[in-house]
Amino acid sequence: MVNYYLTEMNTTKLENKLLKFIYKQQLNSMLVNGVTTKIVAMMYNKGIDYYYSDVLASAVNVPIKFVDGIYCNNQSQYYNDPLSKLLSKTDYKGTPDEAKAFEKEVNNILETRKKIHTKKNNKNTKRATYGNNKK
Repeated sequence: MVNYYLTEMNTTKLENKLLKFIYKQQLNSMLVNGVTTKIVAMMYNKGIDYYYSDVLASAVNVPIKFVDGIYCNNQSQYYNDPLSKLLSKTDYKGTPDEAKAFEKEVNNILETRKKIHTKKNNKNTKRATYGNNKK
């Protein structure tokens, strides 16, 4: 599987979008945990490295153990539903359109991901030779 990363600027954009949504909607701590976990699920589904989800969770004071617990207990399929559907099952006071717009903004940021380049190390790769150690 290919891993991706977000630039620092886009990671900050994502944090700001999440914080703005939390404060605008006046979400309680359980909803903050749920919304953050939904974004983390979106990140995982797009192959974005775990480091970035940890950064996001710590930015909004969501314990990463909470997020990891959902994945360890095979509850992640719940977070593949659209955000508006997830929030409709709670005491969320905003409209479904606001949740859809927020999810779309997050998705647009996640689409800016960049591929992590790693060196291939296989038999067809030529190795550097030093001095008289030519093979």
